[in-house]
Amino acid sequence: MPTPATEPVVVFAIYEVFALVLAMPLSYGLAIWMRRNSRDHWSNAVFERFQHHWNGKPEDEFYAWLKTKQEFQAETRETKLINQKIRDLNRAKMLSDSFVADRGEVVNEAEK
Repeated sequence: MPTPATEPVVVFAIYEVFALVLAMPLSYGLAIWMRRNSRDHWSNAVFERFQHHWNGKPEDEFYAWLKTKQEFQAETRETKLINQKIRDLNRAKMLSDSFVADRGEVVNEAEK
């Protein structure tokens, strides 16, 4: 006849208590970690304002960053991030061989 301490139900209950004692601190630790890492960061506000100005076309990305920069002129951190994004953009495709003449006409270099 099995003793009361070795019955499967008692052994299972001991394992459950041990698992509960182990799971509670881990659960609280995970909750604290998630709360700490889910706070809004200042860069989120910058990217939200950029998405507000940008229409999705690659050629308009530069102007969207400039509009965003104008909104955040007072904040130093935000302006540094925006300046970095503007420097990273490839503006070579924005350059052209056209210019505006004295009378207001658009003239190509090739026509000169």
